[in-house]
Amino acid sequence: MHLHQLPTEIILMIFHDLYNSLDFPHIRPIRRKDVKPELKFMLVQAVCRRWRDMIRGTPYYWRVINVYSKQDWLRLCLARSAGKKTPTSVYFRKFNIPPPLLQLLSLPSHIPHIRHLSFNVDDDHFDSLRHFFSRQFPNLSTLELECPTHKMWMPSKPLSLPSHNLPRLENLVLFTTKPPEDLGVYTNLHSLELSAVPLDVSWDTMLEVLNACAPKLERLGLVHILSDVSVQPDLHSGPSPVTFPRLKMIHVANKLPYLARILSHFRVPAGIDVYLMDNIMGRQADEVTALEQAFIPMLPPDPATIVPHFSSVMAVRYTAWESEFTFIGTGEGELGVHLELYRHDDDPPLAWGSLGRKGLMELLGLLSRADVRLFEIAVDYDTLGADDFEAVFKAFPKLETLNLNGGGSFDYILELLGSKARSSSIAPPSSSADEEDKAPEASEAGPDSMWCPNLKAVIIGDVDDQWSCDDDLLDKIVQVLRARAQRGLRLDRFEIRLLHNTEEEYLEAQAKYLPQLQALVGEVVYGNHKPDDGDCSTCGSDLDSESEY
Repeated sequence: MHLHQLPTEIILMIFHDLYNSLDFPHIRPIRRKDVKPELKFMLVQAVCRRWRDMIRGTPYYWRVINVYSKQDWLRLCLARSAGKKTPTSVYFRKFNIPPPLLQLLSLPSHIPHIRHLSFNVDDDHFDSLRHFFSRQFPNLSTLELECPTHKMWMPSKPLSLPSHNLPRLENLVLFTTKPPEDLGVYTNLHSLELSAVPLDVSWDTMLEVLNACAPKLERLGLVHILSDVSVQPDLHSGPSPVTFPRLKMIHVANKLPYLARILSHFRVPAGIDVYLMDNIMGRQADEVTALEQAFIPMLPPDPATIVPHFSSVMAVRYTAWESEFTFIGTGEGELGVHLELYRHDDDPPLAWGSLGRKGLMELLGLLSRADVRLFEIAVDYDTLGADDFEAVFKAFPKLETLNLNGGGSFDYILELLGSKARSSSIAPPSSSADEEDKAPEASEAGPDSMWCPNLKAVIIGDVDDQWSCDDDLLDKIVQVLRARAQRGLRLDRFEIRLLHNTEEEYLEAQAKYLPQLQALVGEVVYGNHKPDDGDCSTCGSDLDSESEY
């Protein structure tokens, strides 16, 4: 059947799915200005005349409007989005908003359909925006407002948002803007995000805002706000903690000690996602590596008040590698906690040094009561040792999946996985076929004599981490897998990705080690990196860069 013979509904579904698969879709976050969205839109629009006619006549596909400066474009989009059941979202992408655009948007025929407004506003147009919100928007549910930071300008007054003009406002995002003074604006909010709030906004003012929105709030973001949080909550004197009974997610980013001080004022339910980021921008490498602690200072004195579900974490990802220093723990239903030392993306990578070990020990303490089944770690393994991973395996006795990324030598981890007692070591590679079948000596026989008796999968390396192909490494891995298999601890899955200098080297390694690995593991994935290529690439006409058996 030809495309033109398909029903209109099917064609719309096809192009809708294709459009959503684009790398840079038409709908994008407000702060992404690198690709103009209408360019991708025009590429899709040029597919066929019938599709163009269908899109023009379907209000649903005009519900998201990106505006730069053309009044005719906005008028056209508003006309095509008109419909009783078509909520409209309007994104103003430039700071210089011409007044005629606001006047057009505020016409009585358009206002009832507007559900989402997003503005980039500079100081020359801030007053016109105040006038714009002097009229009622009965169905507006989301408002985003960003002011420029490159001019080093802060609005002298907060944006005037009369609560009676925004009766259904549920989501408010403000960037470098003072929060509205009318506390009634916050009473129905489900989501509040405040970023880079001007420094002259006091903590008392922030507490008033948070108390106003606390009863219904589900998502809270406080990014780089305040510089004067010195008051600790005291039930007998001073402000009482703010309680958020319905909160599902909290994201707070700031410099120490303000981060922990802000959090000490909050009380949250047990079932929430927590994102805490310590802003270390501007610190020198020696200052960062000299830190005594990494994650603990982010938390209030009683961590359970803000992260009450540490004990429910089942999957852990710990990274102290290149530009990233994070701890991510998730439980059932994707419930999780995210702790991070935050820097600019363009900052040069740091050698985290001893801080990597400190962070690892801290998270083991925080997860002392957790039942962790998956542990993913990306570090410089030369900064750690067998003692550190003994502590990991003791803390996570039910570990099922181990994922090793980063760099450096992890031979000591392999030795631990092959035996329980530290005095036991993996036997050296043997050149004799008869000796190859011998298991490494261990202190005891049986599954309970080895570390991680529940281990089912081991993953080594990914597309960003390139350990070189090395016979000694692969020999040790084979011996560890054989030792575990002989004790009834056969893995279900083993994945490894190594750097091979040539196709021939990759094929030779496959021929030598794949049969041995397949005999010891249920499923094997052997991936290949090419030099100077972070992405997997094809090796040979019939072999992909990642062979699965």
